Amino acid sequence: MVADLPFVKLSGAGNDFIALAEEDVAGVDPGWLASRLCTRALSLGADGLILVGRAGPDAARIRFYNPDGSRAEMCGNGSRCAARYAVEQGLVQGPAFHLLTDSGELPVEAHPDGRFAVVMPEPTAVRFDYLTVALDGERWPLHALRVGVPHAVLFLPGVAGRSDAQLTALGRELRYDPRFPAGTNVNFVEAAAGQPIRQRTYERGVEALTKACGTGATATAFVAHTLLGHPWPVEVIVDGGRLAVDRRDDRLWLIGDARVIARGTVGAEALAW
Repeated sequence: MVADLPFVKLSGAGNDFIALAEEDVAGVDPGWLASRLCTRALSLGADGLILVGRAGPDAARIRFYNPDGSRAEMCGNGSRCAARYAVEQGLVQGPAFHLLTDSGELPVEAHPDGRFAVVMPEPTAVRFDYLTVALDGERWPLHALRVGVPHAVLFLPGVAGRSDAQLTALGRELRYDPRFPAGTNVNFVEAAAGQPIRQRTYERGVEALTKACGTGATATAFVAHTLLGHPWPVEVIVDGGRLAVDRRDDRLWLIGDARVIARGTVGAEALAW
């Protein structure tokens, strides 16, 4: 049983994460730990668990786990939170360093205003107009791609005003659609010329709407730029705040906050339920 385990809880644009030093949980099943710690009301509660370890003077190794215990290849907002954790724990030096993830090496820049910029994986397996979705008596095109993890981008009018129940039901249906064998994250997007994009996301592994999704914002920005001509940087408003996605040096950078919510130790009763 893990007891008196030091943790830091962070939030990136409304996605909240529990960050732990990987050396503190050696020998503990991280999937089990994530499923216990991330369950709201019974434990700390979070959108995910991040294990962070030293990988050299300018790099930190990070592993992401979803609340259902599954391992995620990477996480956009979680990467910024992991970056702040690595800086504050002295695992990296200087404003520029790297995060080593299951999806590859991600360069990071710490901005003077407290925000972090992280390079996202380049979109792959891009399938525009992959399928159409029927809703409210109309049909809407859905675009599929991978940004480290699988994403679907569905442009819908009035996204902000649509009920959580409607988007959750549709998100769950698409997430488990057999045309996505590994499942997918589903981004509901409203994009008007000259305005920031509005995005709400149903996340695979969380199995619910979340306040933000960084890889989702990157996927959405890529599709909006390619199909609709939105100029870089693309601003994306999510339920938990605001993100920006920029294309520079022929790379996609996700930019946003990484706030520390709490520091403390996990008691045994946070896991014993």
